[in-house]
This record gives sequence, structure tokens and C-alpha cells, in this order.
Amino acid sequence: MGQRTFVVKSGFFSRQKTITECFCDGCGKTFYGLESWKSVDGNDFCHKCVFIAAPDRSHDWPEPGQFQKFFTDTATAEEVCVLSCTACCSVKVAIQTATGIESRYFHVGARIPVPTPAGCTPHAGYDENGNVRAHQACVHDFISVATSKVVGDSAHEKFRHFLAHRNTDIEVMYGVDTLEYQYWAYGSTHYWCARCGLHYNLNPQREHLLPIMGQIRRSD
Repeated sequence: MGQRTFVVKSGFFSRQKTITECFCDGCGKTFYGLESWKSVDGNDFCHKCVFIAAPDRSHDWPEPGQFQKFFTDTATAEEVCVLSCTACCSVKVAIQTATGIESRYFHVGARIPVPTPAGCTPHAGYDENGNVRAHQACVHDFISVATSKVVGDSAHEKFRHFLAHRNTDIEVMYGVDTLEYQYWAYGSTHYWCARCGLHYNLNPQREHLLPIMGQIRRSD
């Protein structure tokens, strides 16, 4: 286990460059650069070994609640947080329980979630527009992995209340618009394609935009 950082000089002007040297506890090899390294329970692993030793950590998703917040799933009454892996397009649904965090994992190619993760196998890359190639060519099979959707008079009343008390100065400052009010009033559903891993979080007014192929246009 371990890593060390040192400074080297290179080039005509002897510019200094910081290099991180890591020693993998799995395979024993030395490698350079933190982009290939992950720490698990005090041990340092290269990507190949973390895939085996701690498959959850091999994925490129944040800690639950860090960037994506927990919310009440109106279908299950669970407190959940939905996380997407940008490398392989798998989805992790973290569930807050009395004893800690439990998880459901949705991996590309399967509609049924599993309680234990598979390691991260990155997708085939991006097209010239920066879109995941697999998303563009897929005939989608969307499923709901979690939802905070609310329907009925209470949601309509909440939306009308937001519109009646809107403050244009606050809206400009925080980038709030009518679409944001719809999400706050009606909730949203996380849709995930089991064939390619395309993931959308849409409120009820935008569910009709789910594409059969390709992706939702940015102008929609």
C-alpha cells in the first residue's frame, strides 16, 4: 500500500512537474497518476484490481447525498438517491435505512436491479458531438428506477402557489424558471434505458419527450 508525490524538472527551462507514484495492494505494480488509482478501506488499488476487490468503487459516481440529494420515493416510501456512472452508464439507487445505506444496482443489459454491483466496464466512447455513441444508436427500453412524482389537486395547488408568489429578481439570481416550479410541485421520475444506460430525470409535463431513439434535443 502507499503513494508518494515528488517533483521532477523537465524541458529546456527545467519546469517543475508534480508526479504521484502509487503502489497497488492488489497486483503489486507501481503506476503514476491519480486518475488510475482508488483507495478502499485504507488500501490503494489500480483500476484493474479495484474492479475485483471493490466493484462499487470502480464506478464513476459520487457519494450518495454529495451532489445528488436524497428524496422520498412516492412509489416505495423509501428515502433514495439516484447516481449515474458516467463511465459505463450504470445506475445506483442508494436507499437510506435505519442502519445505514443499502443499494440497488441497474447494469446495462438487465432490467432487474441487483443488490451487489458488477465492476465498471466503460462504454464505447463518444461521437463528434460529445454524445455517448451507444445512446444515439439504441432503440430504447426505458424503465423507472425511482420517482418523486405527485399527482392530483395538491400538486396543482402547489404549482399555482409558486406562480402566484414568484419573484423575478430571485429567479434571475438563481436561474429559476417555470420548469423548475414544475419539478418542485409535481416531482419527477428517473427513467433509465436498460439497453444503453441513457438516464433522464423528468417531471410529468416532460415525460412525453422520452425518445424512442437518440436523445432529447437541448431545445426541447
